Amino acid sequence: MMIFAGASASSQRVGAQTQGLAPAFLLAEATVRADRTARPLGLPRLMREQDLPPDVLGRIQSLSKEIEGKSSDPQERTRAFYEGMSRLAKDVDPLAEFFTPQAYQKFLDGNEGLYGGIGALLVKKEEGRPQVIDYPLPGSPAQQAGLLEGDEIVAVDGEDVRPLSQQATGKKIRGPEGTRIDLTIRRANPASGGPSTLSISLNRAVVPTPNLHAKMLDGGVGYFYLGSFRDDADKQALEQLRRLRGLGMSSLVLDLRNNGGGSLIPALWLSAAFLQKGQQVMSARRLDGTTWQWTAPWDGEFAGLPVAVLVNGKTASASEDLAGALQDHGRAEIVGSRTYGKGTTQTTVPFDDGSRLKLTQEWWYTPNGRSVQKGGTGQGGIEPDVTVSASEDDEFHVMADIIREMNGAMPRGQAEDMVLEAALSRLRR
Repeated sequence: MMIFAGASASSQRVGAQTQGLAPAFLLAEATVRADRTARPLGLPRLMREQDLPPDVLGRIQSLSKEIEGKSSDPQERTRAFYEGMSRLAKDVDPLAEFFTPQAYQKFLDGNEGLYGGIGALLVKKEEGRPQVIDYPLPGSPAQQAGLLEGDEIVAVDGEDVRPLSQQATGKKIRGPEGTRIDLTIRRANPASGGPSTLSISLNRAVVPTPNLHAKMLDGGVGYFYLGSFRDDADKQALEQLRRLRGLGMSSLVLDLRNNGGGSLIPALWLSAAFLQKGQQVMSARRLDGTTWQWTAPWDGEFAGLPVAVLVNGKTASASEDLAGALQDHGRAEIVGSRTYGKGTTQTTVPFDDGSRLKLTQEWWYTPNGRSVQKGGTGQGGIEPDVTVSASEDDEFHVMADIIREMNGAMPRGQAEDMVLEAALSRLRR
C-alpha cells in the first residue's frame, strides 16, 4: 500500500515528541495557499506551491505553459495535463505518483480498507483457469446474491477471465459503488455429478475490510495480526493487546506479514508502546538536509513484554519502521524473510480540481542509523534475526487463512505456518 503521510488530528500527539524541524507529514495538510493569477485557463491549479522543490515546481509551470499554447479546449487541456503530470512524476522521483481526482479517492478508500466490489475473498488463480471464490464476506453483495465457497467465476460482464491474471480479474470485478456486475458462475452440482453454469447479477458496494486479528495461543502467547497502519491502527491495536493481557498473555507474536504500511503516525505510537521513555523510534532527513527524530514520550505499557515480530517481503514502510525500532533496541526478535525496503515518507500536494501529486519528502532511519530504502541492486529492508523461508504457495495459503479468521471463517490449514512456529519456539525457550 502506498504511504499517505498527511496530517490529521493525531498530528497533535506527535509534535511533542519530535525533536528538530517538524516532519513533512505533519505539514502535509497545512493551510492552503493558492496563486489564482498563475493558473492557465482550464488547467488544475497548484494549491501549495511551497511544498514543492523548485525544480519540480518549474517543470509543472513549464508543462502548463506548453499545454496552454497547444489547445484551447478545457477538457483536452486537462487530459494532456494529467498525462504530462504522470510522466513528470515518474521522472522526478521513483516513488512519486500523480493521482487524478478519481484515482486519489480510490487511494484514500484503500487506506481506509474500503473498495467497490462484490465482497469475496478469492483463491490464488491458476493460469488458464476460472477465478475461484474462497469466502463471501458476511453481509456483502456476494453473500446476498447467493455466491458460495468454491464457485468458479468464468466470466465478468461477458468477458472470459480464464486467460487473465488474478490482478486483472480483480480489477474487472472492482468498480464504482452501486454499479452492476454480471458474473458467469460454474458451480458443482451433486445431483448431476457435473458443474452447472449460472448467471448472477449484483451491484457493487463499498465493503469495509477487517484490519486486525488477535487471539491467545498455548503457553500464554498472544498473537496479533495487523493488516495495515490505518489512521486508528495504534488505538485498535492497544485495545486488543490489553484484552490479550487480561487473558493471561505473557509474550506476544506481532504479525506484520503483508502489512504494506499506511499512515506513519500510528506506527510511531505503537512502536513506543514497547519501548522505554526517551528511546528513539526513528529519525528522518528532509530534502533540504534538515533532520528530526521521534522518541518514546513515556515508558510503554508493554515495554517489558517478550515479543517476536513476523515479517516477509511484503512488509513495508511504516511496518519496517516498527520492526527496525524494536530490533535495534533489542526489544523483539524479527522472524521471517527480508522486508520490502521502503524507507521514505511522501506527502501529497493538491490541485484545485482534486488531483494530487505525491512526492518523497523524507528518508527515515532506524535508531541505529540504518536506512531500509531499497537501492538499485534491490537490497534493502530489515534482515530478520531468524530467517525462515516459505514457498510462495505456502505463504499465500497461510495469509489466506489469517484473512479467513479475521472475517470469522474457519482456516483451511492447507499449509503449515513455519514462520509462526519458528517464532513460538523462540518465545517458549
